[in-house]
Amino acid sequence: MTALLDMSLMPAPPLIEPLDVEAILLDMKQTFNGLQPSLLDASQRPVVLDAELVETASGERYWKVPADAAIGLHYLDYEAEPVVKLLEAAAFRELLLRQRINKAAKVLMIAYSSGADLDNMAADFGVVRLAGESDERLRYRRQLALESFTTAGSRGSYEFHALTADVRVQDVFVDRPTFQRVTWAALGLEPPRPNLMVLECTYDARLPAPIPGDVAVTTLPSLGADAAVVQAAVSAALDREEVIPLTDNPQMLTHAEVTYDVVATLWCYPGPSTAPIVDAATLELQAYVADHYRLGHDIAISGLHQAAHRPGVQRVELNLTDDITVLPYQAARCLSVTVLLGGRDV
Repeated sequence: MTALLDMSLMPAPPLIEPLDVEAILLDMKQTFNGLQPSLLDASQRPVVLDAELVETASGERYWKVPADAAIGLHYLDYEAEPVVKLLEAAAFRELLLRQRINKAAKVLMIAYSSGADLDNMAADFGVVRLAGESDERLRYRRQLALESFTTAGSRGSYEFHALTADVRVQDVFVDRPTFQRVTWAALGLEPPRPNLMVLECTYDARLPAPIPGDVAVTTLPSLGADAAVVQAAVSAALDREEVIPLTDNPQMLTHAEVTYDVVATLWCYPGPSTAPIVDAATLELQAYVADHYRLGHDIAISGLHQAAHRPGVQRVELNLTDDITVLPYQAARCLSVTVLLGGRDV
């Protein structure tokens, strides 16, 4: 898989404002206060004639002014003040507007765009969503789209066209054999004719009889998909002059699998029912092993521990003791996930 930026780790840009209706309301109150006469001067003394400080039995304090002097003055610290209600409504409307602006900005960013908005972003690069394709997969192909423009046969280009061939292609690994020239003198022979060269294969890329120009393409079909059908679709997609260099000869290879089972025993803190904890750990473990069913993705013990260590879990015991390491053309496939309750501990 080509190394691309993980869009899920991209921080929100300053353009995306945090939404806080209380902050908006406070700003509106401060603005409104600046438009009306203040009841207090800089020394916190009443500026309206005949005003008096009133303290209620509940400890609430406010300035009381004669009715004729109170015209046009509003007490914005009181929820019941009619103007406060108007400001609250205006603040909420402004919050909705800011939320709409945030959303409009996000749909123009590939890290946050989804659905039909992501379809339009991908269309700018000539990428169309395949039937049943997820946002995450389409987003990845959209990132690879620039690689597809080259006719030099880059790994990213091969990967893009392979993923575009069929939505059931889960992952792709592109490799090539390498050769070195061997002199006739090293072989102790005389060349049978001029300009005849001998090449020695130093790395076969798993190809049975590699020759210069061969490209080894290993595909990983999604679970349940017919591997032969998926491989044939990829082969047909790569067998086009406008896709690959004329000097390349793509060779389709089948991936290899390393199978394993996960058995996690949970020890929980004393408390209520442990059933929700076991269910949550099971879901997280299943998600972890599914996300890492990729070519060349190792299964880390630390990752399994993190997935199983849900709130309320004191410790986790796993049947696996070492990381499962795989080669670039291999995928680690989990056959089963079992979560057991070992007991309670502190």
